[in-house]
Amino acid sequence: MSQGSPGRYQRTFPGLIASMVVIVGLVLGFVVYTGLFRDPETLGRPEGVEYLPTVRDLQAGGLTVVYPGSLPPGWDVTLVSLDREVPEGDAPRIEINLFTPDDRFVGIRQSQDTVADLVSLNIDENASSEDGLSGVGSVAATWEGWADDGGDHGFSTVLTALPGVTGDTSVLVYGREDPATLQQLVALLTTDPVPAAG
Repeated sequence: MSQGSPGRYQRTFPGLIASMVVIVGLVLGFVVYTGLFRDPETLGRPEGVEYLPTVRDLQAGGLTVVYPGSLPPGWDVTLVSLDREVPEGDAPRIEINLFTPDDRFVGIRQSQDTVADLVSLNIDENASSEDGLSGVGSVAATWEGWADDGGDHGFSTVLTALPGVTGDTSVLVYGREDPATLQQLVALLTTDPVPAAG
């Protein structure tokens, strides 16, 4: 190649646009990917949502939902979500996010994953057993207690023979709250149909 002659790589405007689109796509993909694994508490307290209509819609679709029939004073539900990407034959996973008056996150997780899997994912893979609950609320007779070294606590139970579900359903209530506060929420859980909107 003679000195001063142009290189073989031709820069074009469409090529520049295509490169920018690829870069923006990679950045957005990274943001979405990392957001999937962030603790909801680190994101701050979102606005509360009217959750009972969503639960009613899920029930109308044939799902049994474990949800708080009412909330302790100052609590808000900020998210009700449904994950249908589950093994064939399993019921969808249901997630309910709440915040306490002190802006502490509390979650309710319902799925056909094992309790051990739910505890490992949402509390800690090295979580240890602690005192459970008996005779609290109407959803289950007993709840197993969990804790980790970072101050997270939780209660889990396994429900059998839910309508429309083959196999067991695990339920976990957890958060960086003391067990007595989580017990308040467990006491309010129900699977009763949400009354029709008046």
